[in-house]
Amino acid sequence: MLSPKKIILGGGVMHQKQLFPMIRAEVQNNLNGYVKAQELFIHIDEYITPPGLGDNASLCNALALGLMAPGGM
Repeated sequence: MLSPKKIILGGGVMHQKQLFPMIRAEVQNNLNGYVKAQELFIHIDEYITPPGLGDNASLCNALALGLMAPGGM
């Protein structure tokens, strides 16, 4: 029913870099070939990824929303 374009996992726990390969492998294992999208097999490192802004992602998003609000900041 849902087909996200990207899965972004962040937060303190995700600073453990060994988790990303484990999560990606488990996703592929659980799908068991059911979904045949290239994103899940060839480009999975780009599909399940940490936030591009690192730990500052939430702060930057809040600032962007504030600037876009009527009256701005």
